[in-house]
Amino acid sequence: MGTSVPNPIYPGTPAGVGTFYPSRNPLLNGLVSYWPLNDQSGQRNDAFGTNHLTDNNTVLYDVGKSGNAASFVGVNSEYLSKASFAPPTTGISISLWAYAVADAQYPILAGWCATTQPFLVFASNANVFVRASNGGQIQVVSTGNEFSASSFHHVLAWYDTTDKKARICIDNGTIYATAAGVNSAIDAGDNVFTVGGLVSPVGGLVDFTGRIDEVGIWSRVLTTVEQTALYNAGAGKFYPFA
Repeated sequence: MGTSVPNPIYPGTPAGVGTFYPSRNPLLNGLVSYWPLNDQSGQRNDAFGTNHLTDNNTVLYDVGKSGNAASFVGVNSEYLSKASFAPPTTGISISLWAYAVADAQYPILAGWCATTQPFLVFASNANVFVRASNGGQIQVVSTGNEFSASSFHHVLAWYDTTDKKARICIDNGTIYATAAGVNSAIDAGDNVFTVGGLVSPVGGLVDFTGRIDEVGIWSRVLTTVEQTALYNAGAGKFYPFA
């Protein structure tokens, strides 16, 4: 007969002989925040953590990749934000689904963009860019025309502390990397995270027009298997990743 042991994955669950405990989904490891963006207006709640997003200038909703999505009108300066939320220092991955109404120059999708823009994802027509900065040196790379308008696309961008390079891919396709890494850790002093727009105009960047859905942030680089699972052959896999 086996020994009754506490359940290490689900504390508080009674232990018992022969009890089966489901394994923890690896996509929960290192997850910092996840916003399903199902809310129809006002604050968008963090389903995993406590980094709830403030609604600036009335972000509404529309049909999303899963349930509702936040719907942005760029000319109205609509965006979602979380202050006092510094980028992770052990690595960064940002996953989201985005639907652009039309091609546009340099609209923000998500990232830290109040001052030095240490890690920022933005679009330009059919390309998506990721930018990494340590407050002085800047490295940027773009995709290759995979971000067409009038359709949801999965955008995954990450920063690897091993080589200090930023990388990005669309719809689990080609991975694009910055030519070099930033020469020191990215700047954690820029602690305002936004989705869909800017706190204030900077460097030609503008607010996004379209829909953004299912935004997640991890404090690590996701494995190739996990990246493929999030895309899920175009159907998506969403928190809690069951």
